[in-house]
Amino acid sequence: MSVLLRILSRLFGVIVRIRNRLYDRGYLQSVRLPGKVISVGNVAIGGTGKSPVVIDIARKIVEAGGVPAILTRGYRSGLAASEWQVLLDSKVAAGVNRADVIADEAIMQSSSLPSVPVIVGRKRLEAARNFINSCPQFNVTHWILDDGFQHRQITRDVDVVLLDARTPYGELIPAGRFREPLASLKRAHVAVMTKAERVTQTETLRRDIQAANSNCEIMEARFVTDPPRLVSGASTQSPMKWGLVAGIANPNDFGASAKDHGVVAVDSCFVQDHHPFPQDKLESFTATCDALLTTEKDFARSSSVFRRLKIPVYVLPLRVEWVGGSPRFLA
Repeated sequence: MSVLLRILSRLFGVIVRIRNRLYDRGYLQSVRLPGKVISVGNVAIGGTGKSPVVIDIARKIVEAGGVPAILTRGYRSGLAASEWQVLLDSKVAAGVNRADVIADEAIMQSSSLPSVPVIVGRKRLEAARNFINSCPQFNVTHWILDDGFQHRQITRDVDVVLLDARTPYGELIPAGRFREPLASLKRAHVAVMTKAERVTQTETLRRDIQAANSNCEIMEARFVTDPPRLVSGASTQSPMKWGLVAGIANPNDFGASAKDHGVVAVDSCFVQDHHPFPQDKLESFTATCDALLTTEKDFARSSSVFRRLKIPVYVLPLRVEWVGGSPRFLA
């Protein structure tokens, strides 16, 4: 690792500490929304399983009779800084409606939760206010702040932080992939160790979390994939030659889960998180494979591309299981 990257990481860490201190001491103000706010976030950049956790929390609130709304930034959605939109059942219900705006995670969340409004905007507080004014028929009881640990402009009642049990901490960006050090868990109410089923020992991480915040509730969540589900094209027989396609933070996890379901991959196309897929690469799969397998998020982002292919396309549904029962902070 270069000396320059280490210097930039230390500079980034100084900026993070100063910003947090300004909020902690009240020099920068947080604003309260009407209703309970649950933030679900990370200290790292992606890869902890945030999306299925957000979906599961929203679903549990609906089952309990609540009215949740998801607030998300919409990373790489194409929305300008002042723009916003509301998705309902995967369709734009309010705000900007342009073909070049595609918020993949928001679309996936909306398709999984057709009755739950998903509000997308880089300025999340402003987007929430626009939603309240534009959609008064929703009497929101719970706001779920997607990827909200660093977004301190909105006051939260519960701060949930996800940690990949395999790599829970490391160098700050740009030298590493961490936005904040583990010590920042002093702000968290709940720390969720995800993917703990892929490690043999979590006691060290538990001690480190407690050292950062002795009052933090510690939970475990594991992710379960259901068998591949056909989403495009027709298939009359079980595919034998699969192509794997993913643009997520940890594509190797996707590959391992596919193998668990007996998927034998003869080719793969993995791109960076949220990035578009090269059309020519996907079309080449039609000559070498008899089916494609991708993630729900990737299909949501590039559904029109996948639907043009001449071979069937499947997704690998992902859901969360809470070790020890449902989260108590939803009560």
